[in-house]
Amino acid sequence: MMADKLYEKVKDIMSEEEFNSEVQRNINEFGDLIDEDAAAHLIIEKSGRFEHKFDKLSQIEIGKRVNLRARVKNIESMRTFTRKTGGTGEVANIEINDSSGSCRLVLWDRDVELVKSGKLKKNVMIRIFNSLVKQGRFDTEIDIGKGGILIIE
Repeated sequence: MMADKLYEKVKDIMSEEEFNSEVQRNINEFGDLIDEDAAAHLIIEKSGRFEHKFDKLSQIEIGKRVNLRARVKNIESMRTFTRKTGGTGEVANIEINDSSGSCRLVLWDRDVELVKSGKLKKNVMIRIFNSLVKQGRFDTEIDIGKGGILIIE
């Protein structure tokens, strides 16, 4: 697992037990919507030792996972929908841009709360990790999904 390799980046500032405990806390905080690897990435990010390079929007490819740093250009829409398996969910479409271009970002359930609370709004800088580039109905879009992480700067 990648989480084991990520621990190597912080082993000088926390024990393995503390690291694993923090991974579990992150998973619980996100309501089991992230896996161990994503939870470990959050620890590395908070420690200031995150070394991934950020992709440019002009270079993203459908089917690939990306790490991005972008600005919220516009909040296009937010709605509630009925799940095929029953119950309801929420989705928000956000237009983001960087120095190379713009793209739609799709947020689901837990991340929609960031919009509703006012934390995620126009002109805010965000970082997106491990998110999937998909072909949307109209154009290319980025889907945070279950394994992705959104951090507001």
